[in-house]
Amino acid sequence: MANLQESTQANTIFTQLDLNRVTGSLAISQNQDGRLEAFVIDTDDNIHHAWQNTPNGEDWSDWQSLSNQTAKSLTVASNQDGRLEVFTIGNDKKVYHARQTTVNGKDWSPLKSLRSGIAKSLAVAANKDGRLEVVAIGTDDKVYYAHQTKPNSEEWSKWDDLSRGIADNLTLVPNQDGRLVRHGVNKPTIK
Repeated sequence: MANLQESTQANTIFTQLDLNRVTGSLAISQNQDGRLEAFVIDTDDNIHHAWQNTPNGEDWSDWQSLSNQTAKSLTVASNQDGRLEVFTIGNDKKVYHARQTTVNGKDWSPLKSLRSGIAKSLAVAANKDGRLEVVAIGTDDKVYYAHQTKPNSEEWSKWDDLSRGIADNLTLVPNQDGRLVRHGVNKPTIK
């Protein structure tokens, strides 16, 4: 039954959006109060978001622009305190992030660069201790990693190289014990 409900809610999101304007990037997360929040990249290459007005409800807010910064892809994660944080790769290939200013809030911080890393894809998840971690495939096809210095922090570590070769795709998944496992697919080497 949960899958049917989720499917119905996803259809509600799309019926309120002019699909001719969406580039295909979509991320959905849940606010601490249970309301879903959806993020898309529009044809203007900017991030827009909408949220359920009530948990499990069919009424959604109007789409709002989250930033005027151009973006290529996006993902969203929840901080330990419940604030959502969106991560995107800008058209300049830098990784950017913005967060809700309050738990369940409608106001967001401006997008800002996550250190000096450049990437072509990324994944984000919360670690066992509550810190968000980002893994990214750099423009050099190596895998890089950065994390919050403490849970809910606006401070981030420097990017570290995790590669044992070059990668084409990656994901970040928590084990049952809460530790994050980074999975990547190596690019084939042509000789």
